Amino acid sequence: MNNRLTISFFLALLAGCNSSLPNPGAGVGPTTAEERAVAKYIVEKANDPKSVEFVQWGPNFTPGKLDYLCVRVIYRANNLQGVMERFDSIVYVGAGPKVWAVFPNGNGDDWPRNHFNELNRGL
Repeated sequence: MNNRLTISFFLALLAGCNSSLPNPGAGVGPTTAEERAVAKYIVEKANDPKSVEFVQWGPNFTPGKLDYLCVRVIYRANNLQGVMERFDSIVYVGAGPKVWAVFPNGNGDDWPRNHFNELNRGL
């Protein structure tokens, strides 16, 4: 383990970081219960859970009066070949909080308007 990661790890522990998430101190951590549920889901489903690094959370969006939240997350993780990839995803989170569905985000920060237009068209 390199010195930078070791120092980041201990600083994160001192700050009360959730040690079940990979790479404590690297990237940005989830700040809400829904984001923590998404982080847990991503780590559990990852090809290489220890490689997951969260880069950005949000903007998040609640569509109208529906009882779920759409969480946007950008993260990096190793694929099956061990090559680091970047993922930009929209995750539907329901009560509990529980992850319902994950969609790729190709619309950047303007995703709420474009994402729902695509879903309405059946894409």
